[in-house]
Amino acid sequence: MKRIVICLMFSLGLIGLWIGLNIPQTMAAEEYPNKPLTYTIFWPPGGRSDIVARMISPYLEKYLGTPVVVNNNVGGAGVPYNSPFKSLKELVDFGKANPKKLKHGNSGTGSTTHLGSAAFGMKFGCEFTQIAYKGEGPAVIGIASGEIDLSFGPMAAFKQMVEAGKLRILANCAPKRSKQHSQIATTRELGFDFAWDAWEAIFGPKGLPENKTVYPKLSEAVKKAILDPELDQKLLAIGLDVQYKPTDELEKWLKEDDKEIKKITFDLGLQNK
Repeated sequence: MKRIVICLMFSLGLIGLWIGLNIPQTMAAEEYPNKPLTYTIFWPPGGRSDIVARMISPYLEKYLGTPVVVNNNVGGAGVPYNSPFKSLKELVDFGKANPKKLKHGNSGTGSTTHLGSAAFGMKFGCEFTQIAYKGEGPAVIGIASGEIDLSFGPMAAFKQMVEAGKLRILANCAPKRSKQHSQIATTRELGFDFAWDAWEAIFGPKGLPENKTVYPKLSEAVKKAILDPELDQKLLAIGLDVQYKPTDELEKWLKEDDKEIKKITFDLGLQNK
């Protein structure tokens, strides 16, 4: 029996550049970088953040001239069946009539997939029962095995299952259609006024932008890496549409995003957990 499950797709909204490592402030410009750099991912292997990091790291090496090692430091955030839902409206209508009956698999309590799906459910009156996994990789296994009914997640995580015909995508939650999957309508186009971007950002230690020795080299290398046409095509091939934002723009965007996330967090009662 072919497994057909539900996936609400996110596209990658942005990769912001606010990057750096624990680098001595006194390091001379001509000496940096003089050893391999570590790119730490706080999620298990196989998820969006891990995939993107491993795709970006060779281009960072190219522009920095030193090895970049990706390290996963995890922390912080069944039976095959046929899904009856052929449209987003059918899913929402069922959710309204059967509160909490649909099980949604998220990548961790408080994660983008948790908050995004919860926000959607609250707005349209179809609250889901949240099943928290330790990262996107385990969540993919959950939807593949039939432990959960649907998942809000990035195309990168589910690409293989979609191409194998084992997942049915009902909508794209991004503000506009994906360049790679333009046939998939957005939630707004389907009559549900909702948009929720997944995003990635590369962060560094506090005070890094003031380091006039290291920061310019790192930020320029990351900018070149992310805007590299070859990398852009590779990311696009797995369903990630990239928008570059430098530090100041990213900080401004994050402040606005934090306001929305704070409201959802309090609505869900997660502020005390």
